[in-house]
Amino acid sequence: MREHKLAPDSELSAQKGINLIEEVLLEMGFLWHVAGPFDHGIDGRIELRDAKAKLPLNRLLGVQSKAWGKFVEEDEQGFSFLCDPADIDYWMRSESPVLLVCSHPDERLAWFVCVTDLFSDAEVRAKRRVRFDKNKDRFDASKAAELLQLGARRDPVVPRRPPAPPEVLVSNLLPIQHGQWIWRAPSECRDHQDVQALYEAAGGRRASDYLLRGGHLYSLRDPRECGLRHLCDVDQVTSFAASDWAQSDDAALVRQWVELLRRSLLHQTKHELQWQPARRLFYFPASEPLKERHIEGPTGKRTVVKVKHYIDRKSGKERLKYVRHQAFRPGFVEADGVWHLEIEPDYYFTRDGERESAFADEYLAGIKRLDKNTAVLGHLRMWEHLLSRPPSLLSNEPPLLGFGKLVTVEVEVGIDDALWRGRENRDADALPGQEELAA
Repeated sequence: MREHKLAPDSELSAQKGINLIEEVLLEMGFLWHVAGPFDHGIDGRIELRDAKAKLPLNRLLGVQSKAWGKFVEEDEQGFSFLCDPADIDYWMRSESPVLLVCSHPDERLAWFVCVTDLFSDAEVRAKRRVRFDKNKDRFDASKAAELLQLGARRDPVVPRRPPAPPEVLVSNLLPIQHGQWIWRAPSECRDHQDVQALYEAAGGRRASDYLLRGGHLYSLRDPRECGLRHLCDVDQVTSFAASDWAQSDDAALVRQWVELLRRSLLHQTKHELQWQPARRLFYFPASEPLKERHIEGPTGKRTVVKVKHYIDRKSGKERLKYVRHQAFRPGFVEADGVWHLEIEPDYYFTRDGERESAFADEYLAGIKRLDKNTAVLGHLRMWEHLLSRPPSLLSNEPPLLGFGKLVTVEVEVGIDDALWRGRENRDADALPGQEELAA
């Protein structure tokens, strides 16, 4: 049987609906521009015109046409139309108002509703239903002034989009709990070389949670009860309130307080982390012999030291390319009377597990381009888990600093990442040759 191409009645009805819209607009004195083949969800655009001055106003209204013989729930008073969610989303991203025009072309009747206004209400949008009043919503030449009023508005695009749902924003701040006292004792040590010399002579456990200033040693714990006793005159130990520094208006005292917090953190984490003074960051050291290192994080095992090799083209042998250490750069900030550890997730690249790689900056720039919001949040949660966990029962020393959970802020309207992230950042993510850094 021979097949023939068909032209269904629905195609004819749709075109009749478009023709009817154009006739009404020409009667109003407006211009009609049929949409092109790549315009989805919009059948055409009305260009408004000053009929007396014969002047096009360069103001447009989008139009979606629906021409049917009978609509849902139709009676003498009105009818309903259920919109497609994809159409609604497309309309609501329009810079210009969009009209939905439903018609009975054979009867020369049409009705319209501004859907960008209607669906700006989130509850109405969720229902997707447009109810037409056959008297109030008639689309005919008498509505020219109403269309002009719509076109005269300059509503921004973004408010038409449904607001993002409420969101909890996670900061990079860990509240710090510290002792009430700062301990002070006279010391003959003037720098850390003096300290090392005394420790070499005394032997035993060493402590690094001290600050040397003006011939005195300062610490958040009593030096008579720890290794700091080798560095000072324990017979002249005194104490004063930590708030004298922590809440001081003197910038010099606040700097001393911050340095004391940093050195206390250094001492507290020395069994797991190392301090890189040039880059001023804490990082996970590599193990001996050199191999990848994993720790138990909040959601399972996490690689904190990554060993990357490559194949030498000349010799065909496997060689070490770099060692990537997870790290963070600490900051100390006060907010609402509480001091916080500010965690800036970072990486440290070495060539052998100890010495910094000559290409460290290049590797760091590459992986920073790959780290998205989820990756950064994962880093923060890992450091939160590590620093805020309770001390081990096998620990010989109580912690100098305690840490709470990451500070969060609940906002009524969330942030639409697709809007602020921008095209430039998305293009940067596609740079070739960077994928291996994230492995």
